Amino acid sequence: MVTEPTPGVQRDIMDGAARQHLYPFALMMMPVVLSDRPYIANNHVEALCVQLEAAFTGGPRSLLVNMPPRYLKSITVSVLFCAWLIGRDPSFKIIVATYGATLSEDHSRLFRRVVRSPFYRRLFPKVRWAVDTVENMVTTRGGGRRNTSLGSGITGVGADLLIVDDLIGTQDIHSEARRAEQKRYVDETLYSRLDNKENAVFIVVQQRLHEDDVIQHLYEKGSWHLFSLPAIATEPQSFPLMNGRSFNRAQGDVLAPLFESRETLAEIERGMTSRIFSAQYQQNPIPDGGDVIKIDWFERVEGLYDREEYEYVVQSWDTASSIEPGSAFSVCMTLGLLERHWEILDIWRERVSMPDLVRAAERLYKKWVPNKLLIENKSSGIGLIQMLRNDPRFTGRRTINAINPGIATEDRMISYSPLLEQGLILIPDEAKWLAAFTHECTAFPKGRYMDQIDALSQFLEWTSTREAKNIVTPPAKRVWPDPYKRTTNSPFGTLDTALWRF
Repeated sequence: MVTEPTPGVQRDIMDGAARQHLYPFALMMMPVVLSDRPYIANNHVEALCVQLEAAFTGGPRSLLVNMPPRYLKSITVSVLFCAWLIGRDPSFKIIVATYGATLSEDHSRLFRRVVRSPFYRRLFPKVRWAVDTVENMVTTRGGGRRNTSLGSGITGVGADLLIVDDLIGTQDIHSEARRAEQKRYVDETLYSRLDNKENAVFIVVQQRLHEDDVIQHLYEKGSWHLFSLPAIATEPQSFPLMNGRSFNRAQGDVLAPLFESRETLAEIERGMTSRIFSAQYQQNPIPDGGDVIKIDWFERVEGLYDREEYEYVVQSWDTASSIEPGSAFSVCMTLGLLERHWEILDIWRERVSMPDLVRAAERLYKKWVPNKLLIENKSSGIGLIQMLRNDPRFTGRRTINAINPGIATEDRMISYSPLLEQGLILIPDEAKWLAAFTHECTAFPKGRYMDQIDALSQFLEWTSTREAKNIVTPPAKRVWPDPYKRTTNSPFGTLDTALWRF
């Protein structure tokens, strides 16, 4: 007979887990630091804890953490992670740098609240404090947590862990001089404070605010690992959790739906510009010179009709040649004609090999039964065209148009952008692919990817052809003059009927 552990045994098990791993410790301490709101458990906090813990167990030691505001990134990294590390080793030295004294003191007060709590003292009874101030907490073993801020001197102080947490404020982010100061502070002042650069850990935490921020600066060095969680996933993501589990996100998945639902995020976006939402919530800042395509050019529609309600359906393909991380995506954009407007019905966007690309084309063809396929006649598109043309399902009605690339994507999109401004293209209120599409549009032409823009501009170019115009506005049926409409005694019936027979 299996018996339940007593409350005392249960507590011992939980305490042991909290000493051993960061996430159980964070769960135990969340009520201590979140006095103003309840903690809503979500996989993103566990995934972050696993990343942080891995930095000291063989994982990447230079870590960039990007998450939307109010998603507990600072509390997890700058407060709980610090307390947990010092509890495990009171000689461990940490420096936390922020953009200003106010934020620094807020984090320090939360840290002090944690280490003074009965839970912490029970977990780590050997931790004793020799210095206990807002600016500096030092243990009797010489370890501790020290605050600093941009521009402050920290000479003579070393660290095993450096944390940079929001080193620049929103009011300064558009100042090139302030951004340059931030980068110099990280490269020259902070990095020199690491005691043992072979084993020390450096973590930078912030929401994205500008395409030229310190996150981009460090990421381009090539030695930093990026842990980025947009509020709405723009591509599939997978992060390890405890006990061999994974936090898997499909494109369009909301990060923490019990905290901020899709409807709440849409309301937040309406309350700010798409440019700000793209940076702070999607971790995808729009470069200066972007925003060529205005999102409000796309009228929103509520839901989609069944396929048979659309007069004509087109799939526009832009294919890629690599499946390596960071490479371009293959894209299939499906659009349906309804009352002289084209609605984007679906966007498929993945990195796939050639066999998987063909299977995707077959699956999407079966799903939407398009009247026309536009496939760029280059890269893997050449092979896709050849394979589909050998399939009897894709022949007989001039289904496939092989599009020979002419002008560059940027020039083509700018040339046909007036069609968007005139309201030719409609998009749904909600779709899993919507976030990735709108953010690529707003970042164009300076964004990292433009595969969806390629597919869209290819379609817009096609709408200007005679073939497309005849679909949208069919040739008027011939109206015969009255004399030809009269009835005769001809055995063929009316004169107009007789004429059509010949």
